[in-house]
Amino acid sequence: MYGIISVTDLLGLEYHYVKVTFKENQLIFERHFLLNQPTLTSIPVNEFNNLSFKKNKEGLKILFSYQNHHYQIKENASLNIKTIAAFIQTATFAYYGNYIELPIFFNN
Repeated sequence: MYGIISVTDLLGLEYHYVKVTFKENQLIFERHFLLNQPTLTSIPVNEFNNLSFKKNKEGLKILFSYQNHHYQIKENASLNIKTIAAFIQTATFAYYGNYIELPIFFNN
């Protein structure tokens, strides 16, 4: 899936066009630059802090923090929020035995 995510850190807010993939227990963001090699950010689902699933007038979104970076993923381009939420839920249970309850609006 491809789309734009927002990342906030100590320097401020940035928007990144990324390819989102899943591998085992990790959510992977691959950023592409014009002439440089792509950069990968691989985040194990058990290391998400402040994980939340929200719905507002703009649609569904997933928010979490990882290593002093705050991520916000909204449905855009080909990013399917329900698919990402289902992966987080399944990987967290399969690898760590923790069950994450998704809000009802993520289950439809």
